[in-house]
Amino acid sequence: MQNFLADDVAAHGQHGRQKNTFPMPRLRHVVRVLLSAQTALLFAVAGKIHAADAGPIRDSASELGLPFPPAWIAETGADARRDEARRLFLTLLERSIAKNSAAQERQLDKVEAQQKAVSRFTLFLFYAQACRASLIPADAPGAEKAARDRYINNARRALLAFATAARTDRKAQADQNEFSQATCVALYEELDKLRALGAEEKQTVHAALGDGAQAVLELKAERGSFNRAAYVALGLAETARVLPDDARAAAWRAFATDVWEVDWMRSRDTIEDARGYNGLWIYATFRLAESLGRLGDLRDPRVAAMFARFSGMVAPNGAMPDFGNCYWVHGLEHWVYAAERIGAFYKRADFLDNAARIARFLASHPELDLGEMEALADACRIIAPAAPPMPPRPRSVLTTRVTDYGDVLYDKLYLRTGESPDAAYVCVDLHDGGYHGHADGGSIALYTKGPHVLLHTLGRLEVFANQHQGVWSAQTADELLADGASQHRPGEWTRWLVNFRWPGTHMGGHTIDPARMRRIFFRLGDPEGFTGEGVLEVRDVIGVRPDGSTKLIHPGWSGSQRYSAKKPGERAFLGPADLGVADWSEFSHLLVSWKSNVPQAVEWMGFESAAFNGGPNKAGGLRARAGSRMLSARVNPDASVAGGGFTREMLDASGRRIRHSRELRLRDTDGALVVLDTFEFTEAGVYAFGPVWHAQAIVSRDASCVVARDDAQFQKRKTIVAQPPLALRFDFAGTEALRIVSQTYDYAHGHPQKEHFAAVCEGARRAGERVSIVSVLRPAETSGPIDVESKPGEARVPSAAGVMILRHE
Repeated sequence: MQNFLADDVAAHGQHGRQKNTFPMPRLRHVVRVLLSAQTALLFAVAGKIHAADAGPIRDSASELGLPFPPAWIAETGADARRDEARRLFLTLLERSIAKNSAAQERQLDKVEAQQKAVSRFTLFLFYAQACRASLIPADAPGAEKAARDRYINNARRALLAFATAARTDRKAQADQNEFSQATCVALYEELDKLRALGAEEKQTVHAALGDGAQAVLELKAERGSFNRAAYVALGLAETARVLPDDARAAAWRAFATDVWEVDWMRSRDTIEDARGYNGLWIYATFRLAESLGRLGDLRDPRVAAMFARFSGMVAPNGAMPDFGNCYWVHGLEHWVYAAERIGAFYKRADFLDNAARIARFLASHPELDLGEMEALADACRIIAPAAPPMPPRPRSVLTTRVTDYGDVLYDKLYLRTGESPDAAYVCVDLHDGGYHGHADGGSIALYTKGPHVLLHTLGRLEVFANQHQGVWSAQTADELLADGASQHRPGEWTRWLVNFRWPGTHMGGHTIDPARMRRIFFRLGDPEGFTGEGVLEVRDVIGVRPDGSTKLIHPGWSGSQRYSAKKPGERAFLGPADLGVADWSEFSHLLVSWKSNVPQAVEWMGFESAAFNGGPNKAGGLRARAGSRMLSARVNPDASVAGGGFTREMLDASGRRIRHSRELRLRDTDGALVVLDTFEFTEAGVYAFGPVWHAQAIVSRDASCVVARDDAQFQKRKTIVAQPPLALRFDFAGTEALRIVSQTYDYAHGHPQKEHFAAVCEGARRAGERVSIVSVLRPAETSGPIDVESKPGEARVPSAAGVMILRHE
């Protein structure tokens, strides 16, 4: 077979372990920060605390007319950061209680009457009420006492309703308690401290907690280092802690310990790659450590370094990049807890600063419905004193992550011009996939300037590679911006480069064991508007080793699925018969050639194998469309200028291999972002390629410029979340002729960017040919174009501060 990646290995070398490795950095968890020629690697660098304007907490009414806790008031003025965090966190908690109480009280009336399962959001709300009640003195007068009594009564009713549903609606309650079993335990303990439960009620709740935990173990148990498994483990560990004499407690504790030791501490990393779900996982993981008495494990330097990589995820304005399966607003309440908890545990001033920034951001958006209130309630309990000040944050940060197999992947590139209110910030995602992850390797996940959000992702559900703020290539310009379902041409061969060792969006907690593969298949969905026979042909499946050599591992197969307008939502799983037990552990990727008369129906690849954590055979899917592989990543050698870049291998809409390099610089003077994209073609053919961008509105455009603006970041029904809008000017230049193309279509699920545009270079290309395109993004810029000098792999961009030079390695 051909050496598919041979030139890549020759150019970039081979790194990693001797077995089960990728051509990636050495096996260790690092946060790479280039501060100077003498300082190349640091685990963590933190920022300054900006809480001097917090002001004292006064003994006065809060948002709900309730008093601040006396213990908090007694410490007022000693620690400005802590005072501000207390006020912000409590304000968010009270706002969430106020927004959700009426609806959840009606829901509680209904479930009590019907003896049905209690929603986890109902339990979260009444746990928050119980926590708030615990902060009100028992001898509080008048309206304060009435609120306290009401909260305690609501929480008691919710807990007893759960106790009933654990018996009468077992499966449905287990579905909710996958995430809320630990909340039920916490709610019980809170009410017990408040002396709100009688002896018989305690016995009833004890039985329900045990039965609920057993139902979760039997019906919802999942293994892996991701949010659901961590929540299940937390719920079981907490139940075992409060019911140590229950005969089932050993099994609950054993499952939680396996998730901790086998799934999480094996790699000391998470497979999650979505902003919201990362926050959920951190919340559950810290609480699980407390429950199991394993906080000491978090002192491991590799664990500390893993958590340290999240430091750069908060922009100066408090916004967070919404990469992966993530609404713009998803999981932010968990990040209040996560940042505060990491900062408190590791005494990290940067994380404590992040917690306050996130809370300020949320407080500035009262329209947000923060429904997962268990995290906000617990955040109010852990507010930490200010940590020792640390050096200013670096302008350029490159992070990595570790897979279950010990393979190291580049993770994120963070750029910032400072921490002042008008600073600019960029986050770049550096790999495809991950659990809840997307095909967003090499794309910009967030770009902010001051309070303004200039670019972010299309959000929640999986979208094709051309629907990220990145680059794409197809055969024609019309296809370049097509909706993801229309990317591959009917009846033409294409290829996917599949990192089968890295879990995809719908992978669940099952981690494939490459040495014990049983099946491989494609999942075909229901192509809207198509009836008839959908045919899939797979020409071959080629294993790609880390050194680039290849081996045919399957000669291909074909299958079909009949689609009928009378049966919408049909699914088919097409693949060869049982592989026996195939050992693919020598391969880092699979190269799969396929075609279909309805390619929009081909959703993803799936595999079945024994679970890597020792579980039974299980099928899992990979969101594997097209695919890319990161070869190298870097930060700007000049530590005074925010910048960095990467080189990767990508497959385009026709499965053609392209080496893509992207270099980015964030300019101090005006927050402008300069992006140099270079495309090197390995196959001759006709291409339409270039950077693709997505915005809510196009204000104006001409032959070489687009002015766009996002008026809102999230818009669903009556909820609109918007930072102050600011126009962003895009100027383009290239080593070949360019033209701007655009399409307008809505992308659902709350993200309103409907304008999609690209600077496209078109025509025939030779193998080995290189073409570069420069994009200059200037916030609030109203002047004319700028003169950009470019040649393949290099660009010179003038500014008032001098000429900025971007050059690929």
